[in-house]
Amino acid sequence: MTKNNREEFRLIKSANTTLSEAIVEWRDNWVTLIENMLQLNILNQNDNGVSLPAKISDVFLNIFEHEKQIFSKDSSSTLKVIRSEVYDSTECGGVFLKGIRFRQIPRISYPTTLLVPSSKDKTELIKAS
Repeated sequence: MTKNNREEFRLIKSANTTLSEAIVEWRDNWVTLIENMLQLNILNQNDNGVSLPAKISDVFLNIFEHEKQIFSKDSSSTLKVIRSEVYDSTECGGVFLKGIRFRQIPRISYPTTLLVPSSKDKTELIKAS
């Protein structure tokens, strides 16, 4: 993934402290918009592991409502994301996601011992402290 592609998936510009509302940049790309809606939900997860979307019960797209919700300023367009725990939903513009469930993958801890080449024999490895 190139640097430009990575930036396409970092469109959350601001969020409130409870992560129930956020502002995301709209770049005419439905995939990155939905990905950023999911990211807002992932940020709200309490688990210390990695959260992967496992299920979304319902997805609704309304392109007419979406166009009405876009806020344009200068050369940037933004949308408001609203995440509701009460209704188990996340909506943004004309996109409505309901029943998002995540699968938790525990973090893997790796050994901290580092092996480096010996100064005498470059083929011999020694433990670095």
